[in-house]
Amino acid sequence: LDFIADRSGHSLGLRRVIFSLGLLVGFSWERAFDVGFEQHISHHAGPTSSFRHILPLVLALFVLPAWKQYILPHTSPVAGMHAAMTTVSADIAARTRSNSGQHSPASR
Repeated sequence: LDFIADRSGHSLGLRRVIFSLGLLVGFSWERAFDVGFEQHISHHAGPTSSFRHILPLVLALFVLPAWKQYILPHTSPVAGMHAAMTTVSADIAARTRSNSGQHSPASR
């Protein structure tokens, strides 16, 4: 979808779909981890077990270094907002030019 959004005149709508799908996948993964964790705790430890507190710490020890190494370098605190604003600005500029009779760079 990102490839199509880069080359189509409907990039704002497609970018919203991409963002929505990413959010959906994120919530699905969160729910899957939550259910798996609760099932593991209920079968292997009691509700008052300290294992309930240790397992998330062990998971964080593995996930956070990978996140820091592979994902964090490709982002910045404002990277997502900047990309969205740039896309919206380009769409508005292209529509303004096409409405005023000029050809937009995207339509060439």
